[in-house]
Amino acid sequence: MLIDLAIAAVLVWAATEDLRRFRIPNRAVALLAGGFLGASLLQGHVGLLLVHVTFAACGFALLIGAFAARMIGGGDAKLLGVALLWLGPESALTFAILLLCAVLLYTAGARFGLVPSRTTNGRTRIPFGPCIAAAWLVVMGLQRALL
Repeated sequence: MLIDLAIAAVLVWAATEDLRRFRIPNRAVALLAGGFLGASLLQGHVGLLLVHVTFAACGFALLIGAFAARMIGGGDAKLLGVALLWLGPESALTFAILLLCAVLLYTAGARFGLVPSRTTNGRTRIPFGPCIAAAWLVVMGLQRALL
């Protein structure tokens, strides 16, 4: 429970910073990544650690490609990579569906000027941090509800 609260606090901080500055703090990503390592070792989930690290590394390689193609920002790629680390393959589909819903809702809000966005070279850009955080938090809540 304390781990969940700490994750939630860091995610809210990262999302808030992304909303305000269109930047996700590296410290937030580092805290989340280190927190996964620490939580896995403390709880004796070494097998889970290896599976999740492998899954996240593969996903992060794809995210770097999206970053190189200027589809997402570097902070978004890092935050998504650490989300994959925590959520693993067992929750990836649920996370992806929730993330898509969050992005669609945010994009609609941006279209109507209800949420922060930026226009660069004729393209509207949104901060993905809040969408990532929202989807991650809902997955965490669903996981706790099913336990």
